[in-house]
Amino acid sequence: MKFSIIAFVLFVSSFSFAQSPTVVPEKNETRTKLLKAESPLYTRLYLLNIDVRYDRDNDQQLSNRSPFHIAMGFKKSVYAAVVEYTNFSEESGNASSSVKRTHQEGVLWGRWHAVEFKGARHQFSFYGAGGLGLYQEEVTTTFLTDEVKDSGDFKMLGAAAIGGEWTILFGRKFGLVVNGELRLLAGSDFEPNPNFGGLVGLGLQF
Repeated sequence: MKFSIIAFVLFVSSFSFAQSPTVVPEKNETRTKLLKAESPLYTRLYLLNIDVRYDRDNDQQLSNRSPFHIAMGFKKSVYAAVVEYTNFSEESGNASSSVKRTHQEGVLWGRWHAVEFKGARHQFSFYGAGGLGLYQEEVTTTFLTDEVKDSGDFKMLGAAAIGGEWTILFGRKFGLVVNGELRLLAGSDFEPNPNFGGLVGLGLQF
């Protein structure tokens, strides 16, 4: 009798175990969590930038510009977004008459860091980038004491670039970012179109 009871309990226990659902780790969810842990969101602020580009001046001579340039961006994994603002002006003429042209633009860039080399404190990458933005030009003509300003409408511009980036880490996220790139910017009023230029920047990452 005792043996029959023990056999019955074992049979019921084995049957219940067989019917209970098997808990399988959710591999995709675990992998997603790991990827999120390995790819934090970085904020970048670029305050020191040397921006050089070539266009035609008021005398139709090809000249290089050194615009004021400031930018801010975000990076996660191999993707980054950067918003930049640029302006420059040029003036020609004499004491009695002159022409001043002021150019300003804002561009939203998307970057893809195609090749990356990562170390404990140093990271280096090569990237390609494309951008869209708006620009405006204002022309001020002065003759003796008369001044006439002609402000143009905001117009679309397109941009493309290739570059490299070096990051020096002082903590998990905080560090210095140095980047350099070659770029083309195209707009309906640009001369030549597109403009060719380059950029070297120094920023903070946090």
